[in-house]
Amino acid sequence: MKRDKRLFVRIRKISYSILFCLVGAIYAGVANPYSTLWPTAPAYEYRLDASGQFTLEEKVAPRFCKTPFLFHYLSLQSLQAIFRILDDAWLAGEKPIPGSAAEVIARIHEQRFDPGKPYVISGSHFSELYTRNLGIFYNAALDPRFALSAADWTARQQSITSTLALHLSLLEQADREYTTLYPIWPNIYSGVNVYAEPSDTLFAIFYTLRAMTDVNFIAARFPAKMDIPPHPLQTQRIGKELLERHRGLLKIRIENYLSHIINPETGLVRQDILLSSARDQIKRQSSFYDNVIAWGSVRMATDLGLVIQCPAILQNDGHCDFDKWKQLIVSAFWDDTTGIFIDDLSPLSRAEKSFSADSFIILSSGFLDLRLRKEREMLMRIRDYIVARGLDKPLPLRYADKDHPERLYPLVRAFAASYMGETHWSHWGMEYIKGLILLAEYDRKYMEEARAALETYRQKIEEYGGYPELYDTDGKMYHVWCYKSMLQTGWVVNYEQAQMMAGEQASW
Repeated sequence: MKRDKRLFVRIRKISYSILFCLVGAIYAGVANPYSTLWPTAPAYEYRLDASGQFTLEEKVAPRFCKTPFLFHYLSLQSLQAIFRILDDAWLAGEKPIPGSAAEVIARIHEQRFDPGKPYVISGSHFSELYTRNLGIFYNAALDPRFALSAADWTARQQSITSTLALHLSLLEQADREYTTLYPIWPNIYSGVNVYAEPSDTLFAIFYTLRAMTDVNFIAARFPAKMDIPPHPLQTQRIGKELLERHRGLLKIRIENYLSHIINPETGLVRQDILLSSARDQIKRQSSFYDNVIAWGSVRMATDLGLVIQCPAILQNDGHCDFDKWKQLIVSAFWDDTTGIFIDDLSPLSRAEKSFSADSFIILSSGFLDLRLRKEREMLMRIRDYIVARGLDKPLPLRYADKDHPERLYPLVRAFAASYMGETHWSHWGMEYIKGLILLAEYDRKYMEEARAALETYRQKIEEYGGYPELYDTDGKMYHVWCYKSMLQTGWVVNYEQAQMMAGEQASW
């Protein structure tokens, strides 16, 4: 009798586990806009006005739901993410796209820039709305100098605009910024911070507003010699409307952000707080990336006409002094011995002179001005450091010189310790390549390196039938037992931008 009872208890536990997995898998599909189970149309509708500018009409008002801590951490966002990651690693996963690099890229565009979806995602299992995507991993999406076709350019503009409009609508209802917004149900969202509060959410918003309203904004950061004029930027009207509608909120949020993260005595990001950024799996103390992001956020907000009250140490005659702020950052992080910006101000980074690939935020943020010889030589020395240590082989760019498991959050440390360490990331590899192309204006040898690296990436696109998120140290798509690199990432627009800058691809 006791044996039968124990057997019954085991069967019941197994049944509950199977039921939990089944319900979780179904819910992860229903709450995923990129799943066939997603039941509704997008919240926005576009039209062209007489001047050729898009107009935006909200069909369904998105709602932000403030859910209890345990509910959204243990039952919703985590549940969705776990099931999608494991499904990609163990079960269905993403299927390679056959064909040439151009054919693969065209198919990726169809998936990632689908105006029928409510927002853009990196790809595959990361189907939540990570706002940083807009200003970091998708920083080339609104570059009007390249496109696959007229329809592709329209789709890119609409997808990015819908994403920003959705985030701003939800931000008006939320009490703070989040790293991640995720759907609980169609048009109902909640927010969660992945590990820590975000450093780059506002940066992404201001970057996108600048790109939507100024046809020369991206070109000024990534100049290229072109005979073909840029395509018409049709988001200027919407961008200005979104800015005016949310101007008061954005001013309050950026000033709160500054007062919270900046140490008023040093003018740098505080070392006693943790921030979630592009390298969100690593615990860092006042990272170089976060300092540049803060500088760039305020710089772009000011360019958009917001009057920002900076901390006193960063002011000059009552206004934000960006040159002074920049020099404070350079003085704190530039190591003239190694020729790099050290990763953060922790004792470990100071002692080891730690390198991090996301230091290449210096380009898209406009932090380095390569017209200035001193700043150009900084980029050259960073390149020399990378080449001397083989961080660009077999393809650029390795995230760090080595893994730092002691600095990882426990979950990543246990299951994917190299995720943001010795692995090679396609996005930062492309930022590095674009840096080489910019340096080629002063020495043609850099263009040869850039084109060779682009060719390696072209071969990888065709080999894997996609544009993988990251590679292992052997140049193979990253895959450990519980995690597999995203394959069809929309970050491929940065590869296309680099091709355009190198003169290897003409626009339509």
